[in-house]
Amino acid sequence: MEKPKKILIVEDDTQLARNLSEALADEGFDSTATTNSESALKALESGDISLVILDRMLGKEDGFDIIRKIRQSDPILSIIMLTGRASEIDRVSGLELGADDYVSKPFSLPELIARIRAHLRKQAHITPAPSAGNASLEFAGITIDTVARRVLVNSAEIELTRQEYDLLLFFAENPNRALSRDQLLSSVWADFAPYDARAVDSSVKRLREKLDVEPTKEGLIGTVRGVGYRLNATVIRKSNS
Repeated sequence: MEKPKKILIVEDDTQLARNLSEALADEGFDSTATTNSESALKALESGDISLVILDRMLGKEDGFDIIRKIRQSDPILSIIMLTGRASEIDRVSGLELGADDYVSKPFSLPELIARIRAHLRKQAHITPAPSAGNASLEFAGITIDTVARRVLVNSAEIELTRQEYDLLLFFAENPNRALSRDQLLSSVWADFAPYDARAVDSSVKRLREKLDVEPTKEGLIGTVRGVGYRLNATVIRKSNS
């Protein structure tokens, strides 16, 4: 029998944390709850957490700081933020730091459960295979190691958030094709995510800055007016066993 997925709840409202734990148990999940960043990071050291539900504000602590610390060591772990703040700038900031989803309080428990399941499906799909061998995509001085989820620019590794990596990989798998913002949202971001075109634009902007390469006059990731974006490159796929 498959072991239940374990979810870490980081929430200083103990009643809400208790309600979430009970709801997750009813859906077949295991969970543990913490109220601050120190205990949250300690819980993550076990390595058996599949997803984090993180409150935006934990008393005087900022949930964004926890995201930064998580992403320093784990680019794959799914993070859903809970917040009473619903401003666009707050949502985009969380996504840019590496959060996978953003749910505003008050929220529907069935919807939150649906989002959790969607992110776990996506995570299972992208987790690197443990088998030997290597697979990569190369173009314009960029190498994407699809097994280790590493990106090198002119042989130097760069740090990308989970969304930035997935976005770059999707571009590389669809070179020289005009991709709409809706296509990018549905393919890169998880189901049920409340994102709009501005979230895509923000991620593309940051990806361009991190890649810092312009092999063509219109740029590596060009803007297709009225549609979306296009990777302007010839992609070579390499696989070694």
